[in-house]
Amino acid sequence: MIRPRFSIRTLLVVVTLWAAYFGCWRMTKRWGRDHRILEDVYFGRSTDLGTAYPREFDSSPAPFVLRRSATVLRRSTIVCYIHEYHLWFFGYTRLLVERQVPPPEE
Repeated sequence: MIRPRFSIRTLLVVVTLWAAYFGCWRMTKRWGRDHRILEDVYFGRSTDLGTAYPREFDSSPAPFVLRRSATVLRRSTIVCYIHEYHLWFFGYTRLLVERQVPPPEE
């Protein structure tokens, strides 16, 4: 039987990186959600489908990643929802991915 060979130093480095990864996730949840993109929060943004009214950042699916949902309205009817995923790094915010989700059927 082959035993894996690694040193205590390797184990300490892996555990330290793992703890730093999840520690950054907690910081992102706590301080990243307070970050705002002011021009989008207070004014609607025009899209091809209608006007999108985003909310503040509502969750953090991973460290340094924030999610924000927006409701797209056309003539007071919900057309779809847009989920935006932003990279957050201690105040710096950059849009990574934008995804459209249809509204639930009623």
